[in-house]
Amino acid sequence: TAQEAYYSDNQTYATSAAALLTGGYFDGSANVTMAVTSASGNTYEMTAKHAQSSNTWCIDATVGEIVKGTTC
Repeated sequence: TAQEAYYSDNQTYATSAAALLTGGYFDGSANVTMAVTSASGNTYEMTAKHAQSSNTWCIDATVGEIVKGTTC
């Protein structure tokens, strides 16, 4: 949702989690590390991991699904 809001305002996807945080598109979540692994004008891939879990989750906007793993 944060990436889509960013896109609406900027006509491109954010290339970093910091851009989403400082732009006010995302507030962050306690103990969760989020990263934008790739982004362009028409798609993005992001990962998220909770500090108390060994699982990393990935979302690829092209596919539109969340999968377990560091790459989609």
